[in-house]
This record gives sequence, C-alpha cells and structure tokens, in this order.
Amino acid sequence: DADEAVEGHQVSLTGVSEITITVTSQDGTRTRVYRVALEQPPVEVALAAGWTAIEWPGADGAPLSDALPDGVVAVYAWDAAAGTWLAYFPAVADVPGVNTLTTLTAGGTYWVAVEEPVTWTVAPAP
Repeated sequence: DADEAVEGHQVSLTGVSEITITVTSQDGTRTRVYRVALEQPPVEVALAAGWTAIEWPGADGAPLSDALPDGVVAVYAWDAAAGTWLAYFPAVADVPGVNTLTTLTAGGTYWVAVEEPVTWTVAPAP
C-alpha cells in the first residue's frame, strides 16, 4: 500500500555503500536476494588560506601524491606512536627523504596549508 511506504520503515543510509534485500514469497516457499549498490556523493572539503585541520573523508591508504588538489603547499599529521610530525610537500615530492607522510588514513586528522582558498573534492571512503 502506498500510504504504508510513506510512513513505513525508513532508515538513514549515510555511509552505507550497499544494501541487501531478501524477498520471501507470501507462502514462504521461495526467497530471492537483491544487492543494491548505493553511490555516495563526493565530499567537499573547504580549505581556507593558511592552515586548515581536516578529518580525511576518503579511502584509507590514499596516496597523497594522487589525492591532493592544486594549491596545497604542505600537509602534516601527528604520528602518536613515534611522537613526531609526518610531513608532505608537493613541490618537492620527488626529493628522497623529504616527505615522511605518503598516504592518508580514513578518519585521520591532517593539517593542510594552502596559499589561497581551495575546495577539495574527495570521493568518500567505501
């Protein structure tokens, strides 16, 4: 009934990339399973001129060299286990030993420096 669907079972699908639906015949003798992939919209991260602290909304292990938008000058992350800051400088990406931060961790906190405001469009973590 259409009225039941409006008031029926509603759930938030935030952060869900796939749902499984099992349909059973009225007499209970047959079932069919459907998997529905949900496309997540990209996340826009606003970076103000200067330093901005962000929580990485993208995939775990994303390489910084591929993920950063144009205009980023530096990225820092605190390594609590080592008790030190890790850094990435795009302008010297090819200089051995300079960049100690190479990948992003889903949910990790990063300090990002830009000279002008930048909107960073990130594919959400799966």
